[in-house]
Amino acid sequence: MNYSELQNSIIRRILNIKDIILLQKIQELLLKQNTSDIYYLSELEKQIIQISKKQIDNGDYFTNEEVFEKTDKWLEE
Repeated sequence: MNYSELQNSIIRRILNIKDIILLQKIQELLLKQNTSDIYYLSELEKQIIQISKKQIDNGDYFTNEEVFEKTDKWLEE
């Protein structure tokens, strides 16, 4: 089945759907597909980022090298 045939098959099936809830779900799926390149942060994610920025400003973080060293020490125990 090629691209056009697949599209037409899907369209025919959608035209035969009588279930409004199913149609709404299909619409939601299609709307998400169009905006999938853009990710919007939730309020919680924004708060976590702000906290992380403050931790970095305060020097409260580990470099990759420090993390690897700590991990190596932990694995040796």
